[in-house]
Amino acid sequence: EGSTRVALWRGTIEVIKARPWHGAGPDGLFLAFPIDRPATLGGAFEHYDLVAQSSHNLALDTTANYGLPGLVALAALFSLAARVSVSRVRESSSRSMPLSDPWTWSALGAYGALTLLNPVSLAPHAVFFVALGLLAATNPPAPRHATNLVPAIRVLAVSPAVLLAVFVAIRLPLADYKANKGWADYASGRFDDASNRYRGASTLMPLERSYATQNARSLLAAGVEGPRQRLIDADRTYSGLQADFGFTSGDAIGQATARIGLEQDESRIIPLVDQSLRLNPYGVFTAEYAQRLRLAAEVGGTLHYSDRDRWVYVEVP
Repeated sequence: EGSTRVALWRGTIEVIKARPWHGAGPDGLFLAFPIDRPATLGGAFEHYDLVAQSSHNLALDTTANYGLPGLVALAALFSLAARVSVSRVRESSSRSMPLSDPWTWSALGAYGALTLLNPVSLAPHAVFFVALGLLAATNPPAPRHATNLVPAIRVLAVSPAVLLAVFVAIRLPLADYKANKGWADYASGRFDDASNRYRGASTLMPLERSYATQNARSLLAAGVEGPRQRLIDADRTYSGLQADFGFTSGDAIGQATARIGLEQDESRIIPLVDQSLRLNPYGVFTAEYAQRLRLAAEVGGTLHYSDRDRWVYVEVP
């Protein structure tokens, strides 16, 4: 079989070719990859659907999400930091030479090389850009008539960004902690508890789609043998997920499943099944399972939770 990483690169290049100037948006590769990837893509995709959160290449990820202008901006940022840092080293005297610059560039170079073959997480990536910003920082000589007003204006200008960064830095690990507890509850079959955990994580970090997705899935699982209200809540949560983040194929299938369990009209189910196919046209088993959901929309179906696969599926009598 082919290489999974090479397959990711090939599929991501197709995403870029489909949207070269504006990209797919922040984290848009996750949604665009199943739609734009070639039908004949090899690698591990011949056996299962691999979620493409990242292409395992920073340059490709940047271009896929933000288009060619985003890649140019990233390259310009690196170039600026390099120019300023090299100039600072050359202009410094032997006693005041910033010896940290070469060491920092070595570390950033190694990290940058790593990002061309592997995905990166938020925390180390944030540190990477902070270090890059420090290398690009300059200390211009103060003007003759400088006053204390200029530093104060600078502080006020950067304070909102600093406060936002601190705000995120505090809430993100707390949200992740709740989400990890939610996954433990979900894996143990405590679906109501899992839903509460994921809802709390979403409250702390509302821009993270995975928390909202897992909340909907937890409610769906809770509705298999629980009260009907859980399926109603799952249906409503999936609608909110669609409005806030857009659906993946699995999300569309999840809402269709909830509506089958609620015995809703076929006209409210079939469009979701069709949407799941549009969002993942080459998925393994997607077309086959879509046929089952269509039949269940017509004649009814029974919801079951799989302990092995940890998802809710539909059986047709």
